[in-house]
Amino acid sequence: MEIYELTGKYQNRFMLPAVLLRMLDPVRGEPTAYSLDDMSDAAGSLKERVLKRKFLDSLALVCARHKNGDSVSAVTIEEGASKGAVIRVASNNGVSEDTLSRLRELVDHLTQVASCPYYSDLKESHILTRIIQMDSEKIEQYIQDLRKARDSWKGRTFDHVHGLPSEFPAWFAKIQTLCDTDSNTNQEDLVHHLRWAMKARETHWEHIKSIFSSTGQDPPKWCYAIVKLGRYSTAARALVKFASDFPVHFDPMRVEPVVAPRKTHFSCPENGQELKGLLRKLFGDRWNEFYHQLHSVWDKEPELAFQKACDLSLPVHAELQLVNFYDQKPKNIPKFRHIGVSKKSCYLCHRFLSAHPSQFTVFACHQKLYPQWRPPPTPKHAIYRQYRGIVSNMTNVMCDEAKVQLESRLSPGGGRIPLDSTAGISLSGLTDLVSLKGDILPASSGAGTGSTIHEEMELSSSHPTTASSYSPLPSNADGDHGDDLPVQDPEATYYSDESSKSNNVFETPPSSPPPRASTPTSSEVVLHIVRDGDSNKQDLVALTDIVDLASGTSLWGNLVAMLRGEPGDAFAVGFEEGKDYLVVNEKVRVRNERQFRTCLQHLKNSAMKNADVVVYRHG
Repeated sequence: MEIYELTGKYQNRFMLPAVLLRMLDPVRGEPTAYSLDDMSDAAGSLKERVLKRKFLDSLALVCARHKNGDSVSAVTIEEGASKGAVIRVASNNGVSEDTLSRLRELVDHLTQVASCPYYSDLKESHILTRIIQMDSEKIEQYIQDLRKARDSWKGRTFDHVHGLPSEFPAWFAKIQTLCDTDSNTNQEDLVHHLRWAMKARETHWEHIKSIFSSTGQDPPKWCYAIVKLGRYSTAARALVKFASDFPVHFDPMRVEPVVAPRKTHFSCPENGQELKGLLRKLFGDRWNEFYHQLHSVWDKEPELAFQKACDLSLPVHAELQLVNFYDQKPKNIPKFRHIGVSKKSCYLCHRFLSAHPSQFTVFACHQKLYPQWRPPPTPKHAIYRQYRGIVSNMTNVMCDEAKVQLESRLSPGGGRIPLDSTAGISLSGLTDLVSLKGDILPASSGAGTGSTIHEEMELSSSHPTTASSYSPLPSNADGDHGDDLPVQDPEATYYSDESSKSNNVFETPPSSPPPRASTPTSSEVVLHIVRDGDSNKQDLVALTDIVDLASGTSLWGNLVAMLRGEPGDAFAVGFEEGKDYLVVNEKVRVRNERQFRTCLQHLKNSAMKNADVVVYRHG
């Protein structure tokens, strides 16, 4: 059977700007999260949606049993089959037989929980014990992180700290007990330790940050090790809560894996002129100017640094394995199109999922670009053409961003790198519906008040606090997807001339792009958005719907999700990122986060409270 996959010159066109952007700045925007936009029947269907998502994120978390990119996992649920619900699971490097067996055992225990539908601490402890058995290696590594940091916390007193609750010193003192444990510790004791750790995020996180963080910095790595231990207790609670409240899904429930495509290898051709060629396509005769500036900033020969950064092992990320499975088997596509993930999705997965017509959502995107990525291979040419079109549009976007960044930001940048690991689930919504509003509304990228699901996102174990805009990507760069183990080159499947028709992937934006600017803080701005050629497809969007006014952070992802609309909604604008773009007041073109931010500033500078926006399709 012939397999179609992105190779040859088409892969080069995608990979080269991806690597360049990674070297310029790995963070491609504000961290985003999808909201659960169905607000109807908050006491029934909404509760089920929230708990179902937490259930899937928790299963994905426990399937990622090792601290490496290979074990990053994703999970969906297929309901309504004659043989019961199906949990479909994928991992970057494939689901091992041992992981599959243990996951099936865990689901069997949850089925027993569902047979007696009432919640109890005893059930939660039982499921947490099973999770500990499944993820013992990873749990022990987090405990090791705490032990290595003994000098930072051992003997710490808090008499001089004002405003601490009386229970905090006693709670924190138990860290010593946890670190005195070993791998042979009684599992019942370890259950208590993980419940203790859960309170780090649930109750004490603000106190931990105020005590152990320097001004403007995040807490040290060992603080997040406590949070990561606590997520297992949170996961157990989410699993039991869903099984107890909605037992119908477990009558029965089975687990099926997705076979992971093998990794492929990418490297620059031996002529060593790829960076120069890319700069020529971006800047024409001015390419040499930027090449020399890169030399002075990187303090090394740019072409050699670029060639080294292009030596990559490319997995198909777990989320996209699931999307590809359903593309090939559309009869299996879930009604509930949420993909549970063990870590926040990367920038490239987020872009791909946003442009894919199936409209799957994930918990969040950390917006970090990892070029250790490729679209799934497929035996169906029509699906391949669809993937190639999505990737071609992603390439256009990356070329635009690289050109703008090189022209306007050719200096070392600061900026905090978003955190890419996730706890999988928050505690909100696991005990009652009081906190559901905070759980389903769009996040404010860490700003604002109240504990929402997006504020519960966990932080990366390798957790830098600043990023230089011009740190060359090392050949063994860490990422939450993939590794750098060498693999054999795949058998190349090249495209025919007929199948290669697409927009110029090195299309450049208008010259002299506007500088980055803060978004307006006025709550009065309203956008009237209409689809070109179909006035029935329109929407009114207030700035307060898409901008966090407390921090001035615009949420392009929220606008895209809002305009995309629900499947089957005849009046939704139907915006598709990568395929569509906006024209504001007949003169300002917008198709990405940067341009959206600048457009909002333009409206503010022009003292405009209302704007007319038309959605156009590329080509």
